[in-house]
Amino acid sequence: MFDKFERLSEEKQKRIINAVIKELANKGYKQASTDIIAKEAVISKGALFNYFNNKKGMFRYVFDYSVMIILEEFYEKIDVSKADVIERYKDAVLIKLELMNEYPDIFNFFTKVTLEDDAEINSIIEEKINEVYKESFAKLFSGLDMNIFKEGIDIQKAINIIIWSLKGYSDQLLLEYKKTKVSLSDIDNEKILNELNEYLELLKKCLYK
Repeated sequence: MFDKFERLSEEKQKRIINAVIKELANKGYKQASTDIIAKEAVISKGALFNYFNNKKGMFRYVFDYSVMIILEEFYEKIDVSKADVIERYKDAVLIKLELMNEYPDIFNFFTKVTLEDDAEINSIIEEKINEVYKESFAKLFSGLDMNIFKEGIDIQKAINIIIWSLKGYSDQLLLEYKKTKVSLSDIDNEKILNELNEYLELLKKCLYK
């Protein structure tokens, strides 16, 4: 689908991708200008549409690319040798915060388009998020020590409780950012970690021996 774009030099591909990310991170999908993207990427607008066919195709490619970059970094950093499911999940959150500092433009892009709630791209975002959750949970919750759970507890349900609780916490944070329009640079990471530790300790008391 994107053969013409992928035949470009790596330098030119990155220049175009970075231009798309920058514009969408600033304005969101609907208000993003393909004229500005083309100018920033030092190409013609016709060439931009030749590579991606249309604005939606451009979004799909760059969104998938950005997710791939973050996931590759994430999987390199996560220590799956830790057998404690809660501690492993905590590490995942810490790595995400680290990556947010390392790739602010990509995460601002993610945040902007996700909170924008645009019908034209919602299905693309939802499809990718479901794919990532399925893949990441399979890796995050493999090779765990099941003996740390209390006797008589249904382990799969216990893991589901952990997943739902922490996903609910993430969703709550996202909703707060949507209401207050807080930028990633203003996020209080220490506050988030303190709150997260409180929830994790409560889950341990309820579920662990």
